[in-house]
Amino acid sequence: MSAGDGDDERGDRAYHAFWADEVADRVEARDPEEPVVVKGGVSPSGVPHVGHVNEALRGYYVAGVLRERGHDVRQVFTSDDRDPLRSIPHRLMTLDGEYVERDGFDVGTLGRNLGRPLTDVPDPLGCCDSFGAHQTALLRQAVDAVGVPVDFYSATALYEDGAFADVAADLLARRAEARALLAEFQDSVDADGDYWPFRPRCESCGIVTSGVRSFDTDARTVRYVCEDVEAGDRTIEGCGHEGVADLTEGKLPWRFEWPAQWAHFQVDFEPFGKDHAEGSWPSGQEIARDLLDVEPPEPLVYEWFTLDGAALSSSSGNVITAGELLELVESDALRYFFAKEPRKQRDLAVAS
Repeated sequence: MSAGDGDDERGDRAYHAFWADEVADRVEARDPEEPVVVKGGVSPSGVPHVGHVNEALRGYYVAGVLRERGHDVRQVFTSDDRDPLRSIPHRLMTLDGEYVERDGFDVGTLGRNLGRPLTDVPDPLGCCDSFGAHQTALLRQAVDAVGVPVDFYSATALYEDGAFADVAADLLARRAEARALLAEFQDSVDADGDYWPFRPRCESCGIVTSGVRSFDTDARTVRYVCEDVEAGDRTIEGCGHEGVADLTEGKLPWRFEWPAQWAHFQVDFEPFGKDHAEGSWPSGQEIARDLLDVEPPEPLVYEWFTLDGAALSSSSGNVITAGELLELVESDALRYFFAKEPRKQRDLAVAS
């Protein structure tokens, strides 16, 4: 395996010290309470590839610098497994690391459950309690493989425990403010429209729907109608059921869920990919400060990896896992790859 970028190794090592130290400087400038919290997170909808451990390893380097400076550091990692299933992956992976193509698993199980939370979808490989649990187990294996000690959290468990209920209630009570703020960043949201910052899970068909009609501030429940949901280039049909859901029975839209995670964990630093830098990060900062009254974490935007010149993609099946790379190179070599300049795209050239 080669990095395919021609950087001078000594110079890159010097820059590694710079970027991790520079981020640590910014974290310290916040005068954070102890422990300092470093966070990462991934939506486990497909095979967790090596790019997903960016979230863990970039944070690990900064956490290491902070620990060297005498700070107590807690590194947390979320599996955003309450996200709805939006598409059927081209391939899956067993917990033993074997790929399974579409003709080797029950595609119908996934197709019949599009729109439902990942943790409500049966495991098509039949070994875990749900598809979300299966994917989260793979994600945990990937983080363990690169040797990063993290406190691992399931978003589903956090919702069920009420971790985001207070934030959801406040956002729903301040619906007009939340809607107006989001409309500044998202063209699909009308500042004067009927947008609600919560997605209930339909008690009849199980999909995560957007059809909220009202919020009961005393009972902390929403009344909803199960409506169609857009998922990429497809429409997932709602069943039309009219029901009531409490705030543990659904999820916040991502642009609100991410700041809610910052508030819950009191996050001081989080690395994330360039897709968030151009989308949910700008709105997230404003939501955190103006609606949740918390300071957003110090950011680090990283570029994506490519594999033999093509984008890594769980949905398309163009993946290589951390475990597979560790069969080709020593762990120190893989760590060094992640220690390089985060904002430069790098290609993994893997000899066949």
